[in-house]
Amino acid sequence: SEKEDIKKQIEKYDAQLKLAGSAQSSDFKTKIVEIKTYGEIIEGEVKKIDVHNLSRHVQYLTLFLPEQFTRRGADHDCVLVYLLIQRLISKSDLLINEIQKKTERIDQLNFDDVIKSHRAEQWSFTCKISQLLAIFRTILRKYIKALEICNPDILRHLATVYHDLLSHEKSLDFLIDLLQKDQLHDSISLNALDKTITFYDHIYKSHLHQEKFSMIYYLRDLIRVVLLSSDALQTDIQRVQLLQKEHGQAGSDQSPFAALVKRLVESNEQMRAQAGKSEKEDIKKQIEKYDAQLKLAGSAQSSDFKTKIVEIKTYGEIIEGEVKKIDVHNLSRHVQYLTLFLPEQFTRRGADHDCVLVYLLIQRLISKSDLLINEIQKKTERIDQLNFDDVIKSHRAEQWSFTCKISQLLAIFRMILRKYIKALEICNPDILRHLATVYHDLLSHEKSLDFLIDLLQKDQLHDSISLNALDKTITFYDHIYKSHLHQEKFSMIYYLRDLIRVVLLSSDALQTDIQRVQLLQKEHGQAGSDQSPFAALVKRLVESNEQMRAQAGKAGSDQSPFAALVKRLVESNEQMRAQAGKINRLVPQDDNTNHSLILDSKTISSIESTIRNLDRLTKTFHEICSGLTTQILILSDPNDRVSTQDIENIAYQACDKIYKKEDSGPYDSLWNSMYETLSTLINVSNALENGSFDSNNNDQNEKPKQPIYVIAEQLKTSMNESDSIRGRLELKDEELIDLKKMLKSKHDELSELNIRLALNEKKIDNLQKESDEKTNKHQQVLEETRIDAQKKIKQCEEAMGVLQNDNEQLEQEKSALKERLKQLTKTKLVDDIMQKKGGATQKTSGLLSPTSDGGISLLQRQLSSSYNSEGMTGSTVNEQEVAVLRNTVHLLKDELWQLKMTRTSSELSKLPMPQKDTKTTEIADIYKSSTLLLNDLFSTIANYKITGENVAVKQELMRSKMKLVDQTAFNLNTRLNECQSTILPGSTIQTTMKTFSNPQFSKSLTQDRQLAAEIHLPGVNTGGEFDITQEQYRTIMREAIGCV
Repeated sequence: SEKEDIKKQIEKYDAQLKLAGSAQSSDFKTKIVEIKTYGEIIEGEVKKIDVHNLSRHVQYLTLFLPEQFTRRGADHDCVLVYLLIQRLISKSDLLINEIQKKTERIDQLNFDDVIKSHRAEQWSFTCKISQLLAIFRTILRKYIKALEICNPDILRHLATVYHDLLSHEKSLDFLIDLLQKDQLHDSISLNALDKTITFYDHIYKSHLHQEKFSMIYYLRDLIRVVLLSSDALQTDIQRVQLLQKEHGQAGSDQSPFAALVKRLVESNEQMRAQAGKSEKEDIKKQIEKYDAQLKLAGSAQSSDFKTKIVEIKTYGEIIEGEVKKIDVHNLSRHVQYLTLFLPEQFTRRGADHDCVLVYLLIQRLISKSDLLINEIQKKTERIDQLNFDDVIKSHRAEQWSFTCKISQLLAIFRMILRKYIKALEICNPDILRHLATVYHDLLSHEKSLDFLIDLLQKDQLHDSISLNALDKTITFYDHIYKSHLHQEKFSMIYYLRDLIRVVLLSSDALQTDIQRVQLLQKEHGQAGSDQSPFAALVKRLVESNEQMRAQAGKAGSDQSPFAALVKRLVESNEQMRAQAGKINRLVPQDDNTNHSLILDSKTISSIESTIRNLDRLTKTFHEICSGLTTQILILSDPNDRVSTQDIENIAYQACDKIYKKEDSGPYDSLWNSMYETLSTLINVSNALENGSFDSNNNDQNEKPKQPIYVIAEQLKTSMNESDSIRGRLELKDEELIDLKKMLKSKHDELSELNIRLALNEKKIDNLQKESDEKTNKHQQVLEETRIDAQKKIKQCEEAMGVLQNDNEQLEQEKSALKERLKQLTKTKLVDDIMQKKGGATQKTSGLLSPTSDGGISLLQRQLSSSYNSEGMTGSTVNEQEVAVLRNTVHLLKDELWQLKMTRTSSELSKLPMPQKDTKTTEIADIYKSSTLLLNDLFSTIANYKITGENVAVKQELMRSKMKLVDQTAFNLNTRLNECQSTILPGSTIQTTMKTFSNPQFSKSLTQDRQLAAEIHLPGVNTGGEFDITQEQYRTIMREAIGCV
């Protein structure tokens, strides 16, 4: 029986050891999982902050963009289409990778996988959904390359179906949500995913099928799809084969379920038989063994269950973190694309974009401060009352003190940032623009918070970390606020709530450090007589504790004034916490318009001084604790103690380091800081209780617009104005181009006219020279004509002299004849007279024609009649003969001049009528008109200015004027061509539309000969051709015919 009891006890111990080992192993595994995933959880929280910050960034950027950019189907949807495709690719990759990791790969299925478990179905579902996602990813990769090289019009057309594309994103989000909850199994329908793939493929073929895509990526994706399709097909084939094999077994064999039932029945009968045969002790032993095994199994199962719960919870947070990473990347690209659509002056340093970034930076810092405070408070166990082991044997006291200190600094920083937020919502836009100039300096101090978050993520945030960078950050942000925004209002409710938080955290930090100082004083205030250091330590702690209790009942007259000061600070700290709680109850919980608070400047300055005093108190006691700990560590003898003088020296050094110029010793400085803090809190709580800070809602003005919205409206207005100005400039450019074209055409026409004018002027000069030469020739001809006329007059005078001589001779002959008449007979006298008259006629006429014979016969008849009558009269015969001769001379002269006039008239009638020479005046008129037209055109171009309201009317007048100029120039050109044709026949070509010049013909025309006249002169030789000038022609006509 003893042996059986011993064996029973051993088995019980073995079971307990196994149970403890299993539980410990499970706890260790759980701890490892928690430590491993804590960093990922922190990273996920940071990503949430980034997502929120980037979302606000996108919202603010859209404020600065015009409305036509953000409306449906506009350019903003083009950006969203590109981002949607990238986001869907990232989500598809996430789903494929996580599903492949989560499901165990099965290369060869067995009977149990198909019949007894769901492993085969789950693996088949995994292969199927991975295949669909890979196909979807292949299509999306084709989208990316096509969107990078396609025409902008195609992208704009694709933007019209953006919302349809976006609606199909829900299928992937649904799968990610199931994966995050660990509920993605083979019963989930994939119809939505199939529809999504079909829709995206249809859209690609409708809009982008002609675009190129990367064949390398396409082939890689195709290989991936083929491999996943092969896995899915192989799994389904193996399942079918195993099911066929199981269904094809012989019917004589029992089914596995029947065999199992049979085995269970047999086992049950055996158990009953053994239960009847065994003794009571064996039954108790077996029962105890089963109980131990059940406990062991239950404990292990419970630990495994807890581990599984932690793993599932952590897995969901990891998936959420990955989704947040995708969102951060997508939103970052969104911001980059939006900045491309904004003007350059918006994105340069210190411009409006930095105003947006300042506001986002403040919000991001507030979120990070809250994250640090919450996570640090969760990670470190709260200690309301320190004990000896927390201070001496472990780092719990130091860690909790560090937690309180960093939480206090972060709360102060958050309080300043909350003031920033309210001030930036109501400040003047110029102040915000001025604050944007120091954005990069503000941004550089964000590294202090990022450093703390990184340490927290790596689980390396401990009390040895320096907080100087965080102090500098707080100081810098406080300085910037006082420099730029100190005159702006802020929310008093949030301000007091943040004050309460700072006070409570400062109180925790102060309480922890005071307790550490007290415990260290007790530990080293004992007189050790024991040999072991531990016993001496315990003794000193007891004595120190008694002294502290005694000092608590006194007013500071003990031997240790510093301990009395510590006691007073403890009591003040408790009062401070009580006042903070009171203020917390009195401050409204929501910042609404129904109940608002207004603090005067004196109260605000007192609160700022309180925060500074609390910071000094916590820093001073932290330095005292650090110095006291260092002093204890350097003691060589465990029986030695830290004297009161040493404690005071440490306190003095700490005050000198923290208070600097305002230091007045630890007793005055510390107590004054605590007293001022407590007094301020009491005054604030009393004022809140009495309603001194309450404000009348009717006195509140309407909430102003945020400066970011004002800046956005200003930028939009300037962009609209610039667009309108750009439109006007484009119209002006088009008009200027038209004017330049018209001016160029006019310039070409004017150049052509100038050339023509130059040629015409040259021709006019040549014609002028010719006319001058002709004038000179005419003058010479006139001179010659005058000389000829003088010569003819002389000849006439000479002829008259000859005629007078003839008359004298005739008189002489008459006298002689009178003498001879007496002697000659009448017949002889008549014959002699006829002979004389015939000779006189030949002598005077010279050039008479044969028609003069009629005159001679008439003269003979007259003479005969006169002589017949004179024969009757006798003495008057001679006088009658002289009168007859005179009459005959006059008749001959008249007949000669009549013949000459008849011949001249007949010749002149054959010649054309002379016309007045209008060529020179016509050319001069054309030159004068073209000069006036050119001056008018130049003055119009030089004085071109269209201002005022009736711009269209003035432009129409200008167009009418230019048309008139064109018409005038065309008329001048026509006149010039006609004039040229008149001067040089054949130099122009007349058509029904226009007269065109023919300079080649007119040039060759001057070199040809023209037939001027045909002159027939009697002569022996035959006729011939010879060239003459117009002047020679006129001379010939004058000399031959008698006309000029």
